[in-house]
Amino acid sequence: MVGGFLVRWLSENNIKVGRVVLVAPWLDPNKKIDPDFFNFEINPDIVSKTDGITVMYSTDDNVAILQSVEMIKSKAKNIQLKEFNEKGHFILKSLKTEEFPELISLLIG
Repeated sequence: MVGGFLVRWLSENNIKVGRVVLVAPWLDPNKKIDPDFFNFEINPDIVSKTDGITVMYSTDDNVAILQSVEMIKSKAKNIQLKEFNEKGHFILKSLKTEEFPELISLLIG
């Protein structure tokens, strides 16, 4: 939910932040959990409020995450995408390791 919050906060506020990395962001695409919170428009120029936004997702994550990624891709210009296979939801059970070097390299690279 943190990724969804950041997308909304950046879309609705006139601010400038550094690099943003969204890992498996969720925007409640089926409006089942909190339809009011996620009732907003993604700012097409959201990237201009940052030093770049990268969305990391795995093709075998759950359907709601993949739908959320599609929502972001279809609305936001200049979003960088990092697509993975067989990483699941980027949790220990899926990754089978506590290490996530791809994320570290984006954050400090």
